[in-house]
Amino acid sequence: MAIKLVKIQDDRREQIFRELSILKRIRHKNIPKIKQIVDLGGKIAIVMEFAAGGELFHLVQRAGRLSSRQAHGIFIQILSAVDHLHTVGIAHRDIKLVY
Repeated sequence: MAIKLVKIQDDRREQIFRELSILKRIRHKNIPKIKQIVDLGGKIAIVMEFAAGGELFHLVQRAGRLSSRQAHGIFIQILSAVDHLHTVGIAHRDIKLVY
C-alpha cells in the first residue's frame, strides 16, 4: 500500500472528493486501485496500491532518456489505461509527468 497526501483548497473539496469517488471504482491493470480516502482537514490521504515502478517522471529523470523499446512499452500502458477510462465515460484532462 501507499499513501499520498494532497493539499486541498476548500473551494475544490467537493469536486476532488467527487472525482476520487469515481476513480475508486476504476479497475485496470495499469491504474493503481484507490482503497480509501481520508479527510484530514486541509489535506486528504489517498490510500492506494503501491506502484513498484514509481513515478514516470523519476524514471525519465534517472535515465536521462528512455530507449525506444522502453518508451514504447510505457506508452502502450498509458494508452491502455486512458482507453479504459474513455470506455467507462471518463476523460483524463491532465496527463503529464508528475514531479
